[in-house]
Amino acid sequence: NSEVTVAVHLPLSPSGQRFCQFFAHRFNFIKAPNTGQKSPEWQTLSAYPIEHRNLWHQFCDPATFVGVSFGATTHYALLDIDRGSPYHPSNNEQRFKELLGAYEDVGINELITLQSSWSEGLHIYLAFPKELPTYKLAVMLKLTAIRSGFKVKGGELEIFPNTKSYNKAHPTPYKAHRLPLQEGSFLLDRNLDPYSNSIKEFLDLAEKAALAQDIDLIEAALEAADKTKGFRHIKGNGAKAAQFAQDLKEQIE
Repeated sequence: NSEVTVAVHLPLSPSGQRFCQFFAHRFNFIKAPNTGQKSPEWQTLSAYPIEHRNLWHQFCDPATFVGVSFGATTHYALLDIDRGSPYHPSNNEQRFKELLGAYEDVGINELITLQSSWSEGLHIYLAFPKELPTYKLAVMLKLTAIRSGFKVKGGELEIFPNTKSYNKAHPTPYKAHRLPLQEGSFLLDRNLDPYSNSIKEFLDLAEKAALAQDIDLIEAALEAADKTKGFRHIKGNGAKAAQFAQDLKEQIE
């Protein structure tokens, strides 16, 4: 229940405080023991929200992996590209660049790229200078990928926040994602070489990236995407998806 109040007991460390303020949603979090396996056994905990200091403690604990979900608004999103994906730069550098270019077209000018885990997948963070409506953002990010010919599906390209089905009586939570820079995760430079696992550096980069975005163009893209009625019924990148994508492109222009 997102109306439950979470006690505001932030960590003592400045980095911990910034971390908890950036990853602010506390409901439907996930955690898994670090057993050394490439695929952790994630458990979703929805009965109660995780408190700020507990989240920071678990994030800092090398024996535990932890992740968070999204609320009604968000100031970040991320793209998840598996190592075996046809869009991973090790498999097709050109398609990877085209994917990033598709998001630049809608105002997302700067990204933060990480190795997500020892599996060598990528998590690409998109940071924004203000809170945006989560569902509209999810729709826009998915349509933007489809418009450029990318398939949004597990194992190839996943987008967080995800587009989800609507049920007024029983709201569906957004999918949770693992937090960055836990064991096996590193910031990557422009050559996609690992260079740091500092959460402070990640947060500094996120602040810088947020200021570089064209928020007016992003918000125009959100409204254009919101006008594509029936989006939740689109599957893959077939004829209907292509038509919606063309409509979106014309509306943004």
